[in-house]
Amino acid sequence: MAAKSNASSSVVSSQELGPECSFSSTSSDASILEDNFKDDFVVLVPKKTKSSSSSCGVEPSISGIFTQHVTSALDLNNITDREAMRLIIPLSAALGCNPASLSISRSSIRRAKKKARTDYNSNIKKKFDIDSPLIVHWDGKLMPDITGKKKVERLPILVSSNGCEKLLGVPKLVAGTGEQISDAVYDTVQQ
Repeated sequence: MAAKSNASSSVVSSQELGPECSFSSTSSDASILEDNFKDDFVVLVPKKTKSSSSSCGVEPSISGIFTQHVTSALDLNNITDREAMRLIIPLSAALGCNPASLSISRSSIRRAKKKARTDYNSNIKKKFDIDSPLIVHWDGKLMPDITGKKKVERLPILVSSNGCEKLLGVPKLVAGTGEQISDAVYDTVQQ
């Protein structure tokens, strides 16, 4: 008993299906056929077609992989660009994409993360409602510098309105004089 396969189907024998797939019938003809052809039945299974550009069915691109959610998760978990590269390659293979067809490098990941941050910041600025009156808050703090070698004056600047608060920035000051504080507050609010 032989079966032909067409372009959209493939032939699978009973050995390939395994013991969990069994077929039974109450017909006497079926039992005779079952005795004669125990392991020679044929099941047509549709083939999965692959696209010409990728094995995952979509056009691979770095922007398609690094969405706003992915880049946010990488930033929140302090995953470096190189660590992200080491994670994305096996993940794309596990999801069925061909990692060789993707342009994944440390610099492309860095550019995608930087672009996602700027998009996120511009969306926050666009969504910020300034129709109601705002109250500006600031307070100078002496904090360790990013290098950790010395302390610098930082000025957190916030605005609040109707129970909503927004951090505008935390500029670094050379000295905590009143003139520098007022200039920093004015410049930050103007942005």
